[in-house]
Amino acid sequence: MRGNISVTDDDTLSQQGTTGSNPPTIGLLMVPTEDLAQHTQDLQGRGFVIDSTHNFPDLREGDEQTLVVWEAPENSDESTIIADLAEVSQQFPYS
Repeated sequence: MRGNISVTDDDTLSQQGTTGSNPPTIGLLMVPTEDLAQHTQDLQGRGFVIDSTHNFPDLREGDEQTLVVWEAPENSDESTIIADLAEVSQQFPYS
């Protein structure tokens, strides 16, 4: 898969960086668009914040996909984030 990701400055992230606190942990997930509501609800139920979603046609000529940009719960350690994402991603058709 090939593509580009553009990163722009976000006032929220800039403000957090100036207070001396740790920057947030953010990441991306690709999910089938038809299942987006279920997956975002599952992530939010685990404390993740959905920053944005971006729909795009599946490059494999399948169903439309959505790129979900998430932010981990504040003060989460990496092992908890990884465990939560592993549980959520078990439901994906391509996991």
